[in-house]
Amino acid sequence: MRFRHIPATLTAIIGVAATMGVVPSPEAAATPADPGIAGVVSTAGPDRSWDVRAWITGTGTASATPAGTARTDRSGHFRLRPTQQSGPDEAFYVTATPAGQPGAFTTLAAVSPAIPGRLTINERTTVATGYAMAQFLDGTSIAGRAPGVRGAAMMAANLADPVSGRLGTTLTSPPNGSATSTLGAFISLTNALAACTSGADGCGALRSATTTPLSGRPANLIESMAHMAKSPEHDPPDSSVSRCVDR
Repeated sequence: MRFRHIPATLTAIIGVAATMGVVPSPEAAATPADPGIAGVVSTAGPDRSWDVRAWITGTGTASATPAGTARTDRSGHFRLRPTQQSGPDEAFYVTATPAGQPGAFTTLAAVSPAIPGRLTINERTTVATGYAMAQFLDGTSIAGRAPGVRGAAMMAANLADPVSGRLGTTLTSPPNGSATSTLGAFISLTNALAACTSGADGCGALRSATTTPLSGRPANLIESMAHMAKSPEHDPPDSSVSRCVDR
């Protein structure tokens, strides 16, 4: 699949997802008996520790509200106890950066309409976050007013389940799934991010392919996906396309 066809295709599915609600699995909501989040950062790259930061967004302020931090073990597992709770019109999101490397390009994300009991952060959730939250994203900060941010978080969950990290039901079910090119487009973007989490060469190619006239050079993986969402007409050089996707 050619990289240049992906942005418009995924932009279309974002529109479809906006008309569909998200039904959380029974394990998706944190309970008073167990307020902590059992999470994992899982990528195509080698085992490593990650710094995880949680935020509440949709409060209407100029920036998201910090909601806790955690450091994973070498297998990516962590326990995070949110210091803030999300309201009915807000959303919860997390970022994961290689431990001790603030500002690293290989920063991942996941977003949920509510604080979950379990959470997975991986390449799929990062693609979903970047695309769905593009209009609210600045660096790694997601900020905006209700109900837009929460609605965008629901769209992201339709693309990638923030609990399991697997492909979202909307993305894999009719009228999408194998019947359209959308699923293949999403998988191609996921593979491009996986090439980056696996090695520096993949990051360079992805950064080049997602540098756009409108948004410039992305600072991290989340921004790289947001840039493509904001510029569906972007036509990256064939050399960077092939290095990103055909791996």
